[in-house]
Amino acid sequence: MSFFQTLGFSKPVRIALTFALLFVGSVGFYACQQKDVASEGVKPASRTTREGKTTLVNPYAIYGLIHNASLTHMKDYTLPANISSIQEKVDVMKDELSSFVLNNYQLSQDEQASFVNALNEHKNYLHTPQFTNDFLRNYSDNEAKLLELKEGNLLDGVEYQLVKRLLQISKQGSENTISFTEFSNVIDSVQTVYQAQNYPTDMSRGAFAGVIISITTSSRDWWVANQDALPTNVSIQSATSKDIKGAIGGALINGSGQLVGLAIGFVTKFNPYMFCWSVVGGAILASSGVLEGW
Repeated sequence: MSFFQTLGFSKPVRIALTFALLFVGSVGFYACQQKDVASEGVKPASRTTREGKTTLVNPYAIYGLIHNASLTHMKDYTLPANISSIQEKVDVMKDELSSFVLNNYQLSQDEQASFVNALNEHKNYLHTPQFTNDFLRNYSDNEAKLLELKEGNLLDGVEYQLVKRLLQISKQGSENTISFTEFSNVIDSVQTVYQAQNYPTDMSRGAFAGVIISITTSSRDWWVANQDALPTNVSIQSATSKDIKGAIGGALINGSGQLVGLAIGFVTKFNPYMFCWSVVGGAILASSGVLEGW
């Protein structure tokens, strides 16, 4: 019997807390040092790139732009000829993505930790059947984790419903049970509802859904503009769904970690910058796997 079982937690809660403690362990020391200090990284508005496309306004648009710039980079990237196994390819791509982002964008130490942690957490899911099957099998657990974070006040009721809706269409997209038109209309509707909430631009509220929506809209637009990069028999909605799942996966991991950090005193408030970079990391590694046809 595990430690969490002895405390009477349900299976979804135990899974979330296990992921959380793994995350806290990777960044806990730095978090302790920064206990009462907000992230000193460059604000998102000052991080700029000419690549990519998004329709979301600041402060989250930049994360969608970086996601798309990373995809463009990986589209033009050629794996070394001596790399044969999928695991080797995954490791090389993870390192290439990490190098590209860290060399082109200024991240604080905690943002770097979140980003690299997300890459490491998601690298094993780049093989498409494994990624898809694991996600579909654990779909109810993912919904449960999302609800736990809502109850922990990391996202409000509107954000919860919007992210849950994206979780639902990502499942449909993976199963090819939704048309591109319907898929795209849902994304636009989610974005419209989010923008109508007028969340503050200082990221004190709305960060959870804001960055996921930004990456979702950016991913869809990138795949529409780069259909030549789609593997045979892979639809735009299917490719975008992998991005959504990677983004939400990064959100659940980092959000759970920060929730535990708050509960045990490692930090005194939610850090949206660490969170956003975890979401970016999960999404770009997942979508890079699509480019390779995995």
